[in-house]
Amino acid sequence: MDSWYVILKPDVWFQEISRYPKWEGRHLRASCTAESKCELVLSNKTNLRDLYVDFHITDGKPTAPDGSSLQRGIGLLHFHEAQDQDHHISDAFVHGQIWLNSDSYASVWDQVRDGGYVECRIDISVGPVKNLDKITWDIRRPLFIDNASLVFTRKPISEKPADQAAPRRSWFARR
Repeated sequence: MDSWYVILKPDVWFQEISRYPKWEGRHLRASCTAESKCELVLSNKTNLRDLYVDFHITDGKPTAPDGSSLQRGIGLLHFHEAQDQDHHISDAFVHGQIWLNSDSYASVWDQVRDGGYVECRIDISVGPVKNLDKITWDIRRPLFIDNASLVFTRKPISEKPADQAAPRRSWFARR
């Protein structure tokens, strides 16, 4: 088995506009958790659903951390161990990033900005994974994100009440 589907549920969206000497632009990020039915297990025996996923969406072409083109797919998932730096303990987490073309990126930006949705999910297929006794991610290597779908669910607006008839004028007011 080379790939597996994962559904991420954003808890919070972040929209940022930045300007740095080498980069300027918009940036989207979501704080996510994997859905409760997620069966992807990391090689350290942790289930993905038990970790925070810091998920970034970037405008442009997919690139590896060294700036080269990705070997495959549209993004990456990286596992980060818990750390203790200067008595500040950070939990283990997963960092994900996908790249979208400008039109798709602008559409997602607008969806997040406009709000009003009742649910959002990010469906991704990732690999390579192994089918041992469970679907397993060897965390010594990042997973490639081969496909992604961002789904914003809205409820239909209830029908507007019919226009009310104009109020009747009193007979006494007709003078």
